[in-house]
Amino acid sequence: MKLLDGQLNIDNFNPIRDNEKWILQLKNINLFKLMQNINAKGFSATGLLKGKIPIIQKQGRLFIQNASLSSKSSGTLRYLYDNTPNFFEGDELELETISMALKNYHYDTLELKLNGPLDGDIDVSIIGKGVNPDLYGARRISLNLKTKAKLKPLFKNIIKAQQ
Repeated sequence: MKLLDGQLNIDNFNPIRDNEKWILQLKNINLFKLMQNINAKGFSATGLLKGKIPIIQKQGRLFIQNASLSSKSSGTLRYLYDNTPNFFEGDELELETISMALKNYHYDTLELKLNGPLDGDIDVSIIGKGVNPDLYGARRISLNLKTKAKLKPLFKNIIKAQQ
């Protein structure tokens, strides 16, 4: 099945009962389109992702459990506003540094880790290694960001299939 210019395959796509799960296999997911679909305001991104998203049912609700998506190759992350993004967790100095780094972040590796209910806020960790060529003399910058995202629009057909 096509998803965000890439491929989605679902292992064991049958109605599930509590504590059973599906594994969503993702290949060549367009990061730019993913950011648009999760309404990541102010962000622009390039690159392709691959990985697995386990979905388990608990007490009648679907949850993403220990999902991991990683970059297939290098790409960019850019935060297009001057103000510090308020949706990342951290102290003021950390958030200011994040804002500066993300103005033109060129990653070599990028990993997204996801956990949480499909119908609510998903905990998202963004781990990256790269540089901002305009900052600190292009010194290497490691990202380890935490935020929350609503992914329900991406998975609305899966949620409907289970109901």
